[in-house]
Amino acid sequence: MRVLRLLMKRTIKEQLKSFVIVTVVVMLLTLVLIYFLVSNIIYEKNSAYSSELMNNIAQTISANMESFNRMMLNIAYSEAIQQYLIEDNALNKYELFQKANVYMMGSNTLKPGIADWVLVGSGGNHINLSADISQAMRNMISEIPEQERKNSKAHDFGIRELAYNGHKSYYLVTAVSIKNLNPESSYGEEIGHLFLLLNPQALSKLEDMSRQTSGTYYLIDRNGRIVSRNNAAAIGDRLENAPQPDVIVHKKTLQETSFQLISHLPKSELYKGLGIVRLACVILFALMLIVMCVLYLIILRNIVSPIRSFVKFIHQLNANRQGTEKKRLYLEGYAEIGMMASKFNHMLDETDHLTGKLLDKTKQIYEMELTKQQAEIAFLNSQINPHFLYNTLESIQGIAAVKGVDEISEMTLALSRIFRYSIKGEETVSLGEELAIIDSYVSIQLIRFDYRFTVTYDISNEAYRCMVIKMILQPIVENAIFHGLELKMDRGYLHIEARVEKANGDLVIVVKDNGEGMSSKQLDSICSRLSLEKTDDGDTGSSSQFQRIGISNVHQRIKLSYGSAYGLYIKSESNVGTEVILRMPGREGEAHA
Repeated sequence: MRVLRLLMKRTIKEQLKSFVIVTVVVMLLTLVLIYFLVSNIIYEKNSAYSSELMNNIAQTISANMESFNRMMLNIAYSEAIQQYLIEDNALNKYELFQKANVYMMGSNTLKPGIADWVLVGSGGNHINLSADISQAMRNMISEIPEQERKNSKAHDFGIRELAYNGHKSYYLVTAVSIKNLNPESSYGEEIGHLFLLLNPQALSKLEDMSRQTSGTYYLIDRNGRIVSRNNAAAIGDRLENAPQPDVIVHKKTLQETSFQLISHLPKSELYKGLGIVRLACVILFALMLIVMCVLYLIILRNIVSPIRSFVKFIHQLNANRQGTEKKRLYLEGYAEIGMMASKFNHMLDETDHLTGKLLDKTKQIYEMELTKQQAEIAFLNSQINPHFLYNTLESIQGIAAVKGVDEISEMTLALSRIFRYSIKGEETVSLGEELAIIDSYVSIQLIRFDYRFTVTYDISNEAYRCMVIKMILQPIVENAIFHGLELKMDRGYLHIEARVEKANGDLVIVVKDNGEGMSSKQLDSICSRLSLEKTDDGDTGSSSQFQRIGISNVHQRIKLSYGSAYGLYIKSESNVGTEVILRMPGREGEAHA
């Protein structure tokens, strides 16, 4: 607010300069923010893509490992392998060797990537155990954890360089301990180990990804050696773990295996193309700056200059009113500037015209003030009549009491109370006061109807003290007597109940009779009219019309005083009776209207 007040004290030209400077700064910050947002979006998208790609590769590797492990267990505990490993007879051993060897070699075609199988028997029965790898295999057997040997769980050795079949090469080596399943010969004893030699690319297809994605993906074994990667071959080397500032690294450990998947993404590859975005931002900023300067000059010429001329004209008009009365303003600029000059000239014409009428209007105002004073005197005089009327009613009641006419005395006294109550100045009264007047009104009707009905009250102490709108119950009680009990042939009753609900503190007043009631059609009609807050446009002399007017009046007074959540509700059944419920806030000792 202080900045706005400070700007308001400056000229339009200074404000325009400030606006241009602020706009340029905002544009510059916006473009910088856009640039960094684009950079962040590229990073987030690449991270999401890299994470998804690594998840897919991990699933493929885990699935392949699980498949190879199942094959190893199937071969290790096949009947041919079991019989060959425990056989001692030389002749039988040769036949079983041929059978077991054929079974193992046949498994090579089941899944690509299998280099060979090696069976190392504890009793000297071997398959494919050449001299150049014999010692390496025995060393690896000693590396198998005791727990895995007991459970015959496949153990992954990672990438190993083996001199196999006459040349050295890297293989993924996995082995499983074989237990004797023959119950007749040392059941459960370890009788050998089955080794699976895999080509490094058998678990994943990282080599095929070099043309599909940026960055480098590594599959690392338990010893930190590279099993496979997606570009230049470096199988068997250790991966350097030193942090590289220009490379973004993501790692994922494969569950149920000893492998780890690592991606290296150079930031230069990640943010490739941002140079074009940066150049576009600079060009856009330059264009916007040029546009802002052109707009500033146009506004300065077409708005500021005409406004200066207008201010100068106003000063001349104030300095010498008599000499410039008939002069008019002429401005050039935007259409609005010309319209402003035209309207100002029209205002000057209107001022001259209205000045001539000022004395006539002053005279009319004096006459209106005199008329108002006369109306106030008439209102004060009219207040004498109500006092005269209820004083006369009290005189009639006194004469009736002297003459012994108790009914006239009682009715006159009740009517006097009602009349005095109705002209009280207060808009709201306590429910106790309202019920006292209802009691006076009912006493008049009891005399009139020769006590053909009884009246009962059930009012809680808390409800007595609640403030209500004055004369809110009389129309409801009147409807109950004239439209319910008057037409009833046998004796009727009228019940008035009031309570304050503990849940929400609302005052609920119930007026119930056992009169004629209403049909469902009549009830729907009245409820519909209450919801529309209007009365019938038909015969205004019918009793049903007066009934609806009284109910609608009460309903609208409650809603206008307390809000749409409150009002009047009706329950009725033909030949059973009618129940009217009034709901208002249960407040004590304060005005509501």
